[in-house]
Amino acid sequence: MKPIDNKIFKSRFVRLVQYIFVSKKVTAIVVGSLLLTTIASIFIVSSVLNNSSKAQSASKNTSTTTPPVGSGSASSNNQTTTNAQSSKTSSSSLKAKPFGFFALPGKTSSLTTRASLLGNSFIDGIVIPVGWADIEPSKGVYDFSSIDSTLQLATNANKAATIVVFTGKNSYPSWLGSSGVTFWTDQKGSTLIDPSSTAFAPLWDQTIAELGKHYDSNATVRQVSMCGLTGTLCGPRFPEFPPNTTFDTLQSNWQSVINNYATAFPHTFLNLEVQSTQSHNADLPKNLFASLPNSNIGPFADYLSTNTPSLTLPSGQVFSQVKTDWCGFQMVSPLGSSVGNAIAYGHTKFGCTYYEIYEGDVTNYGNLIAPLHSNL
Repeated sequence: MKPIDNKIFKSRFVRLVQYIFVSKKVTAIVVGSLLLTTIASIFIVSSVLNNSSKAQSASKNTSTTTPPVGSGSASSNNQTTTNAQSSKTSSSSLKAKPFGFFALPGKTSSLTTRASLLGNSFIDGIVIPVGWADIEPSKGVYDFSSIDSTLQLATNANKAATIVVFTGKNSYPSWLGSSGVTFWTDQKGSTLIDPSSTAFAPLWDQTIAELGKHYDSNATVRQVSMCGLTGTLCGPRFPEFPPNTTFDTLQSNWQSVINNYATAFPHTFLNLEVQSTQSHNADLPKNLFASLPNSNIGPFADYLSTNTPSLTLPSGQVFSQVKTDWCGFQMVSPLGSSVGNAIAYGHTKFGCTYYEIYEGDVTNYGNLIAPLHSNL
C-alpha cells in the first residue's frame, strides 16, 4: 500500500475549519464534525501504516547486513553461544558402557606390545595404568603423554580404553611432602598418604578436574577407575589404617573423591573398588554405593578367579547386592589356563560384562578367551 502524505491531510484540515467558522451554519458544523472525525481516523491509520512500513524496511536492512558467524559481532557471539549450548546438550548423554575384554598391559610394556594386544579380535579395549607422579611430575604441571600414547593406539584400532591413575604406594609425586601432605607407614613397610591429611584433598581434586577436562569428551575413553586415599594402590581398600584415622573420616574423604570424579566425568563411566576395611568388612563400599551421585558408577573388583569373589564373604555379598547398570572385574593375577573359567564365574555369578585380562593371558590363552565373548 502506498503511504498517505500527512501534509495533504493537514492542509485540508485547515481549509475545512476555515469554512465552518466562516459559514456559521449549524448544519455545516455538524457535517464538518463528521468529516473531522473521519479525517482524524484516516490520519491515525496512515501513521500506523507508515511506521509499519519503516519497521519492515529496517528489518530487511538488518537481515541483509548481519555479518557471518565468527566475524566477532554481537550477533556472531550470540549465534556462537547458541551453537555451543546445542553442542553441550547433544553431548549430555553417557558414552557407551565399558564392555567386553580389555587387555591389561604391564606398566612398562612397550607401545609395540600394546598395539599387538589391541590387534586381537576378541579384545575390546585396553587398560592404561599410570601413577599420579607420571602425569603431574611437578605441582600444577601436567604431562598426559604416558596416557595419550596408548590412547592413540586404541583410537587407531577402533577400540576403547580405561584409565586408572594410582595414588597409592610408589605412585604419588615426591612434591606432596613439600605441599603439606602427611604420610604413614603400614606394617608391610609401605609409605602411604595419611587418610587424615587435610592437604591431600584439594591437590587431588585439582588433578581429577584436569583429567576430566582432558578425557571426558574423548570417545575412546570408556571408563575411569576412581582412585584416592588408599591403604594399597588406588581404591577404598584399607587392610589397615593409622590409629589417628576413624572409619567416618575414611567414608567422608571417599564421598568427596566420588563427587569430584562424578563432576569431572559426567559423560564417562566410573568404577569403584569393592574391598574390605580393617574391622569394618565391606561397609565402606556398601555405604558409598548407597549414596552415589549418579548412575554411571559401577562396582569393580581386581581379584576375580574361578571362585572369588565368594558370595559367602562380605565383599562378594556387597558386590552382588549393588544395583547399578554394569559391573566389572580384573583377574586376580595371570591365571593361565584357568582364565576362561574365571570369566565364566564372574558372568554366571554376578552378571558382569567387563573384564580386565593380563597381558600374558591375552597373548597365550586367546583360544580360551575368545569363545566366551559371545556369552557376555
